[in-house]
Amino acid sequence: MALFGLDAQPNAYLQRFFDALLEAQRQQSGDVAGFLEWWEENSVKATVEASEQEDAIRIYTIHSAKGLESPVVFVPYCYWALEPHNDTILWAQAQGFLDDMGPLPIRARRGVANGTLFTAAQAEEREACFQDNLNLLYVAFTRARLALHVCLPDAAREQKSINLCKLLHQALTRAGLCG
Repeated sequence: MALFGLDAQPNAYLQRFFDALLEAQRQQSGDVAGFLEWWEENSVKATVEASEQEDAIRIYTIHSAKGLESPVVFVPYCYWALEPHNDTILWAQAQGFLDDMGPLPIRARRGVANGTLFTAAQAEEREACFQDNLNLLYVAFTRARLALHVCLPDAAREQKSINLCKLLHQALTRAGLCG
């Protein structure tokens, strides 16, 4: 590192890469091909641990951010659907003459089972999905201590389906915070 002037300041990323080289050498042969094979299999697991004292950006999923807080939170993709996905399969008990058959697979999306023997089960699934997504929104919006930045793309507001972006935009517009 000194030969190339890379030891002037500590560099956690470079140090982690050297650690990965040593780890690969222990597990594979010490040649370039062996390292590249090891890297292909293990690079996604390679992380650099940053101390809480370090001035750094931390990237979390909403689920992994539960119970944590940060001075500033940025939610880059705040436009997920509030309804079940089109390919969601719901195992539902029919109401009526099919009671004896037990749960049957149906698509959970809106409109597929409306007015059928599965309407109640579908409505329950849609309500549960809506509640789960609002809970995710709550977690995402309550992690910030000082500032919250949320990306609400215009294209998501134009979609026909109910999505978070559309609801947030409507609420902010009604509150006079958005035009």
